[in-house]
Amino acid sequence: TMGAPPGEGVFPEGALTNHSCSPNCQFMYRLGATPLQYVLCVAEVAPGEELTVSYGDVTRPVWERRPRIESSHWFRCSCARCEREVKRQGLLDPSSL
Repeated sequence: TMGAPPGEGVFPEGALTNHSCSPNCQFMYRLGATPLQYVLCVAEVAPGEELTVSYGDVTRPVWERRPRIESSHWFRCSCARCEREVKRQGLLDPSSL
């Protein structure tokens, strides 16, 4: 509809999908009279493995991803990627060293 803000919707089932900085899925949308949100697997998913999406920009380093997720989604990301990157390089921005 003209004048309607783009990119807004209420998708309760999608809201239950957990975050990972190495997601195996992404949300896709089909517009129409009844908009539809669905999940597209972007990586191999083993039987029983949790489906995850990213709540932010996964191209950013851990010291930028974590604060953004904390401020926008009210939790501290402790996904395997964040934990691995923290152990390898810490949370300091290397340019500040």
